[in-house]
Amino acid sequence: MYSKLKICLFTVSYKRLELTDYVLNFYNNIKKDISDICDLELVCIGSDGKKGKEIAEKNGFDYYEYTNEPVSQKHNYGAKICKRYNPDAVIYVGSDDIMTIDFFYYYIDLIKNGIDFCGIKDVYFLTKDLLGYWNGYKPNNIRYNEPIGPGKVYSKSLMEKLNWKPWGDKKINRGLDNLVTEKLNTIKDYKKKIISCNNVGGFFIDIKTKVNISNISEFTYDKEYDLEYINKLDINYDKIKDLLITK
Repeated sequence: MYSKLKICLFTVSYKRLELTDYVLNFYNNIKKDISDICDLELVCIGSDGKKGKEIAEKNGFDYYEYTNEPVSQKHNYGAKICKRYNPDAVIYVGSDDIMTIDFFYYYIDLIKNGIDFCGIKDVYFLTKDLLGYWNGYKPNNIRYNEPIGPGKVYSKSLMEKLNWKPWGDKKINRGLDNLVTEKLNTIKDYKKKIISCNNVGGFFIDIKTKVNISNISEFTYDKEYDLEYINKLDINYDKIKDLLITK
């Protein structure tokens, strides 16, 4: 019989305090829901001082202040902080991303069965009254089958091989997905899996507000869902609808 896993979930935040409050609360609720099978440690690396710390701690996150630039090294700092918790695995999510509880059950099984890395190839974008589904990079794209940036899970063993620095040594503020891919390509002998939301039966959702790292105009949706569909999801849409941009 397997013992309870310890997983460290971390995110990085800057500004967008109302959205951050929503996202951190979402994961704190998941922590409670899976507490019988997993000790989920919650970590927020923020650049918002006292206010950021208050929001994080009221939502069950341990807060660590770090300069917002370079963003790549802010992310690495988050991974290094996770090392202190001695977890069996680490999950990274953006502070504007929510993934439903289905992913946690799925990732727990993967780690227990010796998978070292898992990434998600597709994503849902939530804008005003519209949920757009993007199925991932197309076959004619050099990044075909490459996972998106957030939502990745790393085993402790893989993190040790990465020296707890998945984003490498470059000091940049954009293009962080490529850094992880480059770093992983230097590692041999680890078991990986690339999945879709359909594999899991859940939703990985990028919430689009006025301040975004990725430009929504760069994505062409493969499917679109209206407000009636959105309201069926367990994401408390009403709480954030006024923050959303229109696609």
